[in-house]
Amino acid sequence: MKIVRTSEEVIDSIVKIRTRKAISLSELARRTGIAKSTLSRYESGSRTFPLNKAETFAVALDVDVGNLLGLPNGEIASLYGQLSSENKRKVIVYVQNLVKRQQKS
Repeated sequence: MKIVRTSEEVIDSIVKIRTRKAISLSELARRTGIAKSTLSRYESGSRTFPLNKAETFAVALDVDVGNLLGLPNGEIASLYGQLSSENKRKVIVYVQNLVKRQQKS
């Protein structure tokens, strides 16, 4: 069972949300504090999107980070929402490592 989206799937979601909300790449760069050129590389696939930045993008796009990562609604999203910023970062790093190990198997 797949729970968390890949970097490619997350950036695809970010592009769709950004487009649907009519947010320019420049505006997203301003909101996230990430260079426009870096965002362009994420969107083109020439640079891998770091999943640990998902929360930054969720805030910038005014969407739920759990949905952006492909987490099921309900208990996981609710528990994640109760975590401190530091613990949210730890969860994302942990999940990234799980995905990497799974992809190697």
